[in-house]
Amino acid sequence: MHILALGLNHRTAPVTLRERFALEGERLAAALAAARAETREAAILSTCNRTEIYAVTAHVESGLRALRRLLTAQASGPTDCLDPAALAPYLYELVDADAAAHLLRVAAGLDSLILGEPQILGQVRGALAAAQAAGSVGPVLTRLYHTALAAGKEARATTGIARNAASIGHAAIELARATCGGLAGREVLVLGAGKMAALTAGALVAAAAKEAPAVLTIVNRTPERAAELAARLGGRARPFAELPDALAAADVAIAATGAPEPVVTPELLAPVLARRGGRPLLLLDIAVPRDVAPAAGALPGVTLRDIDDLQGTVAAGLAARRDEVAAVEALLDRHAASFFEWQRARDVAPTITALRAKAEAIREAELARALSRLGHLDERDRNTVAALSVAIANKLLHEPTMRLKHAGDGGDYARAAAELFGLARDDAPAGPPTPLPERDAVEEYPATS
Repeated sequence: MHILALGLNHRTAPVTLRERFALEGERLAAALAAARAETREAAILSTCNRTEIYAVTAHVESGLRALRRLLTAQASGPTDCLDPAALAPYLYELVDADAAAHLLRVAAGLDSLILGEPQILGQVRGALAAAQAAGSVGPVLTRLYHTALAAGKEARATTGIARNAASIGHAAIELARATCGGLAGREVLVLGAGKMAALTAGALVAAAAKEAPAVLTIVNRTPERAAELAARLGGRARPFAELPDALAAADVAIAATGAPEPVVTPELLAPVLARRGGRPLLLLDIAVPRDVAPAAGALPGVTLRDIDDLQGTVAAGLAARRDEVAAVEALLDRHAASFFEWQRARDVAPTITALRAKAEAIREAELARALSRLGHLDERDRNTVAALSVAIANKLLHEPTMRLKHAGDGGDYARAAAELFGLARDDAPAGPPTPLPERDAVEEYPATS
């Protein structure tokens, strides 16, 4: 079995392409169902900065072809799917150790737009939960995801990779401050009340010691959520129907909803601008899929920035985080080694079971034949002969068992052992009758006197 990863992220594809592959809810469930039909195991990690399919397959090339088909089939937009050849330059394809190491780096925040950002750990946990609900994961990806989560948690607890406040929300506030020459006295509108909107609004409030906006307004389709967030942050909530009025009053509008289509369009914005008397409006769109139609940025007086524009904007303290990368990578290497040791042991387990079962069957048969010819032996002597047969079999199996368990490539060793000993690995019995004791140090058989 091979572990594969295929995807696109903020390093390889622009937001105009990434947003077509943003999967959640019913779309994510449908994609996992399709992946389940094509692979042994599958999980999908989809965030504003990446969509990645992780899978376990029997063959690398055919598995990657299947993942390419799966991903291209998920594209939203005017066509049902993209041309795979056109999509290829934006994709990365990783196999086995590289695939596993990538997920660990993602969970630790080393592959994030904002180095060390904390939200990705919850998103990795959510991806595993969604795959488990869809029944698309098995023991390998479950173990890999748990390893990644443990590594990410330890990285944040024992290194400085999460030191100082930094996130997409913080970067959005920094970009707004830089673009507007400061936020003091300005009216800021946050469109949305989900996790990203709440983080961004919270970052804005946290910066209040430097320069507080005059008014923080929250607009959301669900008024209760808008009211709850506004009350928590000391802002005010307005119903979604009043979005044009809120835009007319705002100096900065930060859009972070989960809407599948743009919420702010040129048609909505044009009459709003007529009411603003020429005042400039900064639109920060940090949603994927995007909340603001790109054409809105061409309207007079409007400055539009999207999530890709944050790549050049980093919050204070990221230099210190970069100094921690080496420590995090060493930690990830240790977790990766633990996972691969588990995987190797799992790969060779059927072969070890079959080998020991075959040895036990031969031992029992030969022992029974010998004892039938030694009818004069008393019970003590018969037990001694039986113990002798167990000791010989154990000592013969000890070395090949240890080599199988600790081989650099357990799969190759297992295939060689299966061929040498005539074993059927795929049909290895779940529990051999009276299995031989498996010991690192084999006990001697009892003395006869």
